Amino acid sequence: MQKFVLLGLSLGLAGCMTMPNPQPLQQPTGEVGSDTCGAAQAANLMGAQRSVVEFVDFEQPVRILGPEDVMTMDFNPNRLNFTIGPSGVVTKITCG
Repeated sequence: MQKFVLLGLSLGLAGCMTMPNPQPLQQPTGEVGSDTCGAAQAANLMGAQRSVVEFVDFEQPVRILGPEDVMTMDFNPNRLNFTIGPSGVVTKITCG
């Protein structure tokens, strides 16, 4: 019986607690405009074949993603991402 009384009191007190207002999350865009990874300098590779991008030696981390490739959801603003379309050419260049 005492357990139920303590449980009821604990739940009642927990209901009185106020939670801080959450700050809205700022979604990282990683688009060429933010250019934390040098995407503007890599823009000349837009439309290039995947094999060409794989051959280039970049200073920053690079991720090349094809249409069927699995992608991690981690965000690295210094990483240069190349999205390869079904035809095998670069269709998008972003940071992240």
